[in-house]
Amino acid sequence: MPRTKPLPQREQLICRRVAKLRHDTNLKRVAFARELGTDSSTVSNIEHCRSPVRSGLGERICELLRVNQGWLADGQKPEIHCFPLSPIVKAQIDPQELFSRAFDREIKPLLEQRRAEILRVHGVSIERLLVERAFSPLLWTPLGDQLPSADEQGLMSLDLSRLSPDLAAVYLRTVLDATAQFWKEHPDALENILRATRSPRRKKS
Repeated sequence: MPRTKPLPQREQLICRRVAKLRHDTNLKRVAFARELGTDSSTVSNIEHCRSPVRSGLGERICELLRVNQGWLADGQKPEIHCFPLSPIVKAQIDPQELFSRAFDREIKPLLEQRRAEILRVHGVSIERLLVERAFSPLLWTPLGDQLPSADEQGLMSLDLSRLSPDLAAVYLRTVLDATAQFWKEHPDALENILRATRSPRRKKS
């Protein structure tokens, strides 16, 4: 049955951001839908603001295109960098509920907390940190998980500011693609590494 009442403005804006993302990728609607594990009619309904973006699909869009959840939900910068969600956070979200509703309840408070942590620890914005320190644990630790200690953050950070802008951009893009693929194939790997580093070290006798 056709929708008789238009979507709320916020839902329409989310739909338009999805349409923008697809156009930016130069993917046909069928190919875009296939990448997201859905059908072209669902994508078409979203792009024409006939259906809202549900949480499950919205999160897949963010993960696939490395889009920040805050940007998809509210247009908040930065547009790039999808913060992974911990299994605990994912368990609290119904894939069929509105993406905007799940974002407001579960993801937004954690994003704001992470943004404050980045400013406190590094003294810079998320945007700056993405350029200079692509491997900062503050960026890559799943939302809802405990952050590594300051010492561990120092060991795990990668300083790109010494590279030329062109080389840094190529390196960053390569690292992001490789990291996303690794996490997709080994979702528990980072948590296992961080759990091991948090374990008390035995003193040498």
